[in-house]
Amino acid sequence: MAHIELGTLQCSAGVTALQEERTGFAAYVLRSLQRYTRCDWGELDDEGIAMNNKAIGPTTKRVFAAYQHAGHPDWKIWIVTEADRSVTTILLPEEYPRQSTLEQPAREPITKRQLMTIRETAARYGILNSICGVWSKRGKSLCL
Repeated sequence: MAHIELGTLQCSAGVTALQEERTGFAAYVLRSLQRYTRCDWGELDDEGIAMNNKAIGPTTKRVFAAYQHAGHPDWKIWIVTEADRSVTTILLPEEYPRQSTLEQPAREPITKRQLMTIRETAARYGILNSICGVWSKRGKSLCL
């Protein structure tokens, strides 16, 4: 089964805020990330899916996915893995950097508190073991 190397996982300021403000949003982000690691690209058209499926092979292309919660139409996130597979960012569509690099909002690394919340949520939904193998890089792991 195909999988994607995530590199360092980052959440945008908007995603971080919504995980703290809205009950269930963190679980939605986690389920979306789990889908992403299984190469389920969410709500992309056939062309986008085909591009991502080619990009996970031996290429140097960025991988992008879009997810929308069925019960909360305003809950939309994008997950983007850079071409060199060094970083994967979870962000809100309105945070996607459309401006120059100098004007881009800062992306924050996952904090220990967020990591523990994600771990607890994954364990509660019975999916912790399924994401442990793909959510690690350079000795850092969700399963520590």
